[in-house]
Formats: sequence, structure tokens, C-alpha cells
Amino acid sequence: MADDVICPCENESHGDLGPVADEENVARVIVSPNHFRKGSNALKPSAFPLSHIATSGLSLLRTDCMDSDQAHQLSCAIAGQMQNQTAVGLAKLSTSALRGLRDDEDVRMLCVVDDPVAESESMPANPGHAFAISSISRSDPEILAIQQAIYDLVNDIERFDDTG
Repeated sequence: MADDVICPCENESHGDLGPVADEENVARVIVSPNHFRKGSNALKPSAFPLSHIATSGLSLLRTDCMDSDQAHQLSCAIAGQMQNQTAVGLAKLSTSALRGLRDDEDVRMLCVVDDPVAESESMPANPGHAFAISSISRSDPEILAIQQAIYDLVNDIERFDDTG
């Protein structure tokens, strides 16, 4: 089983930090207060868009590779790229747990790949960017099941404000 813990797409480094290690923690930037259920820190599954899981990759921060101030600054910059959005927190996940998701045929559901972002006019450099993406082409119901599995794996929510 050790040989299939890392998919071939995850072995190739795309930046100075190298591939995302199985023991790393990652986080999804939560950019809309609407991603939280009213009056609680409970996320809605929509914080993990189906199209991102299926095709474009679910954007993540490698939180073990940055301090909390850097994570907050990057989150605000990411939210600033979206109309009427505010960074409100981080949904924290374990890379090994994401990679450990299996379907009914024991095929990995997700790959977690490093994807550093170069500095641009509107965004600071983000060497700790990564993404999670379906390991193979899947049906809509299968992607929906992956979304629910990711939602269930959130092990902590760090809110940037004091509400919740």
C-alpha cells in the first residue's frame, strides 16, 4: 500500500517547497460568510465546489509552510480577487486523510499536488499553494460523494473574526 500513497502526479515538485508530504496539514480558504451555517462554525459542503474537485482543483494552503499571519494575508488576497467576498477563515484538513479517501473499488479519490503561485500585480507570491483534485474522471454522484467526504474530514475551522 505504501507505493500507492503518493500518486505519480504528486511526486513531481513544482516549486521550492517540493511535493506536498503526507504528514502536512492543508486548509481551504473560506471566502464567504455564506459558507458557514448561521450561528455556528459549521461549514456548508458548498465551501468545496464540485467543479473544483472534478476538474480545476480545489485550492488549498499548505499551512505547515507558513505562519498564521501569512495564511491570513494570502486568504485576504485570494478573497480580494472575487467580487463581494471576504476571507472569513480556514477549513483545516490533513493531507494523509484526503489521500486516504477511497471509493468502493479501493481507488484513491483525490490527489493533493503542490502548485506554487508566482507573485503578480494583484496577488502576492504563494509558494505554499496546493490543490486537491479527483484522481480519475468520475460521475457527478461520485464527485458529490467526494465533496461530502472532504466536508466530513475538516478537523478544525479557524475563523479570522471573533464571531461564530
